[in-house]
Amino acid sequence: MNQAIPLPIASAGSTKPPYIHAIQFDGELYFKATGDGMKPTINPSDYVGITACSRYQSSGIYLIEANGLVQIRRLDRHRNGICIMTDNPVYENEIVPEHMFRVLAKADCVLKKCAA
Repeated sequence: MNQAIPLPIASAGSTKPPYIHAIQFDGELYFKATGDGMKPTINPSDYVGITACSRYQSSGIYLIEANGLVQIRRLDRHRNGICIMTDNPVYENEIVPEHMFRVLAKADCVLKKCAA
């Protein structure tokens, strides 16, 4: 059955975890993207297939929590930490130590919204 399910993401030291609303479809989890930080790769209203993980594994697109915000970003290792990148050139990339953000999931695929 395909249904929207809330995924609790517990924050360290917090009693109220943020929730990500995901859809389970054919055994996979998908969440609906918001914001334009990853345009044109991921547009608002696209669905992103995710696999839960708790740490950086390799270069790729991840669901992360940074500064209290849950966001989808491209991550890559840098000699001074992890480079958190947006695909939208309007926004700047930043290099941060790994302890400054939390990995929640890694993106597996993007389901693009088709124009009718």
